[in-house]
Amino acid sequence: MKMCFLRSLLLLVLVCFVAGCATTQPVVSSSTPGANLSSIRSHLQTGDWVLSRSKDTTDDHPATKAEEPFAHAVIYDAKTDKVLLGERSGVRAIPLAEFLADSHRVMGIRPIWATDLAAPEAVRRAWSLVGTVPVVGTNAPEQQHYCINFVTEVYKSFSTVGTKGNPIPTVISPSSLTHWGRVLFDIGS
Repeated sequence: MKMCFLRSLLLLVLVCFVAGCATTQPVVSSSTPGANLSSIRSHLQTGDWVLSRSKDTTDDHPATKAEEPFAHAVIYDAKTDKVLLGERSGVRAIPLAEFLADSHRVMGIRPIWATDLAAPEAVRRAWSLVGTVPVVGTNAPEQQHYCINFVTEVYKSFSTVGTKGNPIPTVISPSSLTHWGRVLFDIGS
């Protein structure tokens, strides 16, 4: 009887261990994002967000002041292999490889609204904003995250789905986007 109980317990532990290993885990790497281009592409889908901290020292001040690991958020278009980003000067598109080459850390996030219908529509909206200046939710320069307003605005009509009681605030940091999506990878240092 005792041996049967121990076997059952061992089987239960083994099943739980295997089930835990079967879940999808984000890719984590300390190497440079540019060196992981093919791996990053394999995880991204149209409409995913990519957070970054660029190699440019101008990223250090706002990110450090806000005590945040990331300074930018962009939206990915798999069809063109480009990211669309909102900056003070306006919305623009650049190749994913160029964006990654300028970053020393990136994190991929699949927004909770990125369905087969919503994600392509969000990217279509993002393309329609190229050349325009994103509207920010505050006049306080230290709280202006043009990139956040941009990547959340394109999902706005879908953002009531799955966020009841958890709406996106007017002003958030790029790192806070993890509250409205699933982390796909975190690469760099």
